[in-house]
Amino acid sequence: CHCMSAVGAPTHADPGEARADFNLGDVHGTTCTSEFLQFMKKTLEDRGHSVSVNFPYYGGYLTRRHSDPANGIESIFVEINKRLFI
Repeated sequence: CHCMSAVGAPTHADPGEARADFNLGDVHGTTCTSEFLQFMKKTLEDRGHSVSVNFPYYGGYLTRRHSDPANGIESIFVEINKRLFI
């Protein structure tokens, strides 16, 4: 779990854009089932949060290293918008 800026920096993929409350990443569909990802997304949305998937971040080494969806081991990368707690 990481935290992200409320607005994309000039050097990021979303410069100057407001970001969602949560960003969930599954390394573009490789680290968990779509059902698990949608469950996580819906759970957060049902609590009033905005959620983006794989943008601006999609996960990386740790998310890949600790997942094996074919054997029931699913991993999701989670970024929390700093405006929720700062």
